[in-house]
Amino acid sequence: MSKKDTLRQILGSDTTDKSVHAQALLELLKTATDQNEAIELLSLALKERDSITKRPEALQNKGITQEAWEEIARTHSSLMHEYLTTSFFKSNNVGEFAKRILDFLTVFSSDNEKTYVLASAMFSPFVPYRELPGTMRRMTQHEFDHILASNQEKAALIQYITQLPFSTTVELGSMVLQVLNDTKEKDLQLTLIAHVLNIYREKIADAVRGREE
Repeated sequence: MSKKDTLRQILGSDTTDKSVHAQALLELLKTATDQNEAIELLSLALKERDSITKRPEALQNKGITQEAWEEIARTHSSLMHEYLTTSFFKSNNVGEFAKRILDFLTVFSSDNEKTYVLASAMFSPFVPYRELPGTMRRMTQHEFDHILASNQEKAALIQYITQLPFSTTVELGSMVLQVLNDTKEKDLQLTLIAHVLNIYREKIADAVRGREE
């Protein structure tokens, strides 16, 4: 069986323990003849994870114990997730993303930690990998606040629209789109879109807090 076939067997297993999948992937990556082959295999995994039909085929790996998993999560998860997020947005293609993940694996000495990194990548929102449509526009909080303050009328209109009892999100979206179409400055368009997202994030957070109370 070729390594790519083995990879598809790993991705196609319906084993529910994600550490078992990641451990099997780690063992496969160890067999790569060089870094280029490892990048090719991991790139394939990152792109095709969800496109392979699941089969009731058990993997031979035992995975990580719950105790060890929780210990790694407690000590390293923040660093790992921050690195993966930064790596994703810095990568221009799946090969670059795969290489950054492989480079990150070398930071850790134990296979359990490396398995956790691969599981964090393979079961993250970044996978299956899709190339982004262009580069991100970054803006400081100061810039964002300044643009909103300088365009209070449009900001207030957006705020007002989000409070109206539209029947569907399409109706709401059409109103927001009209505000954006009347806005020529790209930075202001971006700020208004972010303003809408912030409003709904706050609504979701308020709803979650309400359920917890």
